[in-house]
Amino acid sequence: MTIDESNARPAGFGCPHCHGALFEIPGEPAPRLRCRVGHAWTGGTLLDEQGAAMEGAVWMALRGLEEKAALSHQMAEAARQRGSGLAAERYDAAGADNLQASRLIRRLVDQMAPDPDDDR
Repeated sequence: MTIDESNARPAGFGCPHCHGALFEIPGEPAPRLRCRVGHAWTGGTLLDEQGAAMEGAVWMALRGLEEKAALSHQMAEAARQRGSGLAAERYDAAGADNLQASRLIRRLVDQMAPDPDDDR
């Protein structure tokens, strides 16, 4: 279902499914949101979907940083075995930076954990 743009106004949010612009359409429950291709959201469902997308992105960032740190340390060890101390130092430094960044992301994940007392 497409939207009648004469009744809708831009909501300022993107559709979590297709990433198109969302429009606020009149009616209850308010707000009602729909994109051009027909994905429909209430404020609550959009908020839930945005939260899930953000959580997925944070987990992806954490995994990527931890993998980069592990690979950097493996490459540092290989460089040491080849007698390339300078390269080993660079890989160790990169691994340490990625590990430090992953720790920051992990703290963020811990802060995002749902409160067990939340009724939502």
